[in-house]
Amino acid sequence: KKEDKEVYPWTILVAKVVSELENHIKGRQQVFAAGAIEGKECTWLLEPFIQEDMINTIFGMGSSGKTLLSLYFAKDVAERLGHNILFIDYEDTKEGWKSKLDKMMQPNDFNPDLINKFFYFDSEQIPIAEQVDKIKDGVKKNDIKFVVVDSASLATGESTSDEKAAVRLVSALKLLKTTVLLIAHQRK
Repeated sequence: KKEDKEVYPWTILVAKVVSELENHIKGRQQVFAAGAIEGKECTWLLEPFIQEDMINTIFGMGSSGKTLLSLYFAKDVAERLGHNILFIDYEDTKEGWKSKLDKMMQPNDFNPDLINKFFYFDSEQIPIAEQVDKIKDGVKKNDIKFVVVDSASLATGESTSDEKAAVRLVSALKLLKTTVLLIAHQRK
């Protein structure tokens, strides 16, 4: 309202919001001169396998041990660095995942607090891009520093050979702003 007598129609308000958004997007800097950029050294969560704050990918044939390898990497990161881990699962149940995790934890050197560093996210077969806000909330709430996604093709909701689906997946994973290990299947 401008005054008690005047009311703005919702179409004017929506047009104003759209205009402001367009101006913000157009005005955002996306081109940078190399001299104005400060380089950042590559840092590793687990050298030379997992680069920190990046999307890392493991490719392999089905049943070749990718999930177990990712659990091993996650256990190492949790033990050595004390980081919390989120496992986003499209291929198993929480009970199946927990069974694999339990086998990974060796009884002779088991730290009872270590198991509390692991979190499971039941994907419910919904593509990551469609539930990225819920995942981001879980990452923030649980101070997650390492996310494992099993597996890429199912996480897209399509196929990783579909360029648009792959771009949506990677874009959604970047929004998590943490280190990601993406498990992907090779074609036969």
